[in-house]
Amino acid sequence: MSRSKKENPLAEKTSKVPENSAPVPTTPKKWPVILAAVLLLIFGAQFARQSAPDQPPPPVVTKQTKPPAKAILAAKEALEAEPKIKDILYQPDAAVQWQVGVIDDGTSRTGYAQYICLLLADHGAIVPGTHVRIVDIVKMKGGANFRSAALGHVACDDGRVVNP
Repeated sequence: MSRSKKENPLAEKTSKVPENSAPVPTTPKKWPVILAAVLLLIFGAQFARQSAPDQPPPPVVTKQTKPPAKAILAAKEALEAEPKIKDILYQPDAAVQWQVGVIDDGTSRTGYAQYICLLLADHGAIVPGTHVRIVDIVKMKGGANFRSAALGHVACDDGRVVNP
């Protein structure tokens, strides 16, 4: 049995190109290259977003340096001249370098700790990481530790108030 044109579904749907028309140039199939380029862009953007988040990088922690000895001596002399200060302890390698003893009058001494930071800065005794803690001298003499006797605590380099 012979096949007719009706049996071939492709024959009905194709149209003949007129003889006087120009031939259509054929291009090689570039879709695999384009697809690869698009995927590369998508995954590259995702990788860049993960490796460079919107948050700034954490600060580089450097070893704390100590102020010059002359600055420490000048700062101690200035602190000893303050009428409210009863005792001073400077520990350059401690987490809180300056422990300043005062008589507790019932008020927060955070503002006074900030003032001490300014006084230390005036004498060049501030380095990154310098802390000042104002403590109740009576509690300290009674055997309390610095933290429990704290009346105010400030990080001098950025002004941050630290809970005692």
